[in-house]
Amino acid sequence: MYKKPFLLRLQLHVVGESYGRGVAWRDGSVIDLNSFLDASKVSEGWLVGDTTGINDHGWIVGLAFNSPRVAHAYLWTPVPKPETYAMLLAGLSLLTFLRLDANYRQ
Repeated sequence: MYKKPFLLRLQLHVVGESYGRGVAWRDGSVIDLNSFLDASKVSEGWLVGDTTGINDHGWIVGLAFNSPRVAHAYLWTPVPKPETYAMLLAGLSLLTFLRLDANYRQ
């Protein structure tokens, strides 16, 4: 099995290439980055090939290919999970309630 790792993140993520496909390794698991491509891009023939870097914010950079002659650089940024928004909303609601309660008591 051919794997070519490129960069190690502080949170033990490694990105690179395996069999010509862009991959990420995390906790011993291999994640094919092509599984995150939009269906329209897959139908156009795009393939995530070289994955060359990842930073501490989870941004991934590399090259995607549409044919042997067409390559484009890409930058993927992570989208927060819905639980993150739920916790933010709960925290803001609690702060609002505490502020209203403090105003009511005065």
